[in-house]
Amino acid sequence: MDQSSCDIANKKFPPDHLRIFVHQGIVNKDVITTTERIKHLLFAFSSIEAISDEFLEALPDVENLVLNGNQKFPKLTRSFFQHFPKLTLIYVHNNEDLEIDPDAITDLEKLKILSVQGLRYKELNNKVFHGLDNVKRLSMVKCHIENTEEDTFQHLKNLEEINLSSNKLTGFQSGTFRGLDKLKELSLQNNKLGNLDWTQFDLLPSLEYIDLCDNQMTKFDVVKMRKFFQSFRKSIL
Repeated sequence: MDQSSCDIANKKFPPDHLRIFVHQGIVNKDVITTTERIKHLLFAFSSIEAISDEFLEALPDVENLVLNGNQKFPKLTRSFFQHFPKLTLIYVHNNEDLEIDPDAITDLEKLKILSVQGLRYKELNNKVFHGLDNVKRLSMVKCHIENTEEDTFQHLKNLEEINLSSNKLTGFQSGTFRGLDKLKELSLQNNKLGNLDWTQFDLLPSLEYIDLCDNQMTKFDVVKMRKFFQSFRKSIL
């Protein structure tokens, strides 16, 4: 969603954009006042108690979904997201105490960008990303992630960027990054990563950039690092 399309202060919204802005209470179908097919849906700075099925069922063409700065919002479930089968972008940031089911964002075959911040996941596994084969950019910042299971990203074979900054990761299981042949950027700063087995990154043949700053590493295997970093454009330790 570009800057001109989402300028809340100046209210520059094209007809195919629907903004639920500073809303209180229940969201019903009557907030849809345009006959245009809605492709961009924004919930911002609102306190929403519930969202009616009639409202959701009236928006099958939504491609971009943004939830930003809401004081209250219903728990995010798989049922909620399945109302939007054409989603290419999901952006969920800066919402207060927002809950999400682990399988909420699954089976969205057109999704390309998934960016969430502040949600509570704790653990990532391959069920969390099932049916997201076309996602290219994944950002999960400040999501309280402590662990990633083996083959966590096996459904994300087209990923080019991962950002897991500001979580609670202490390490990775063998095979966590298996299948990510197209991954170019990996951001892991501000976690609790200790001394790594650098062979983990041998599974990432296209990796060009890695950020590991603000972790708890005290030892570095220079031999493995030299082999690993020789084709890098940039690394931050």
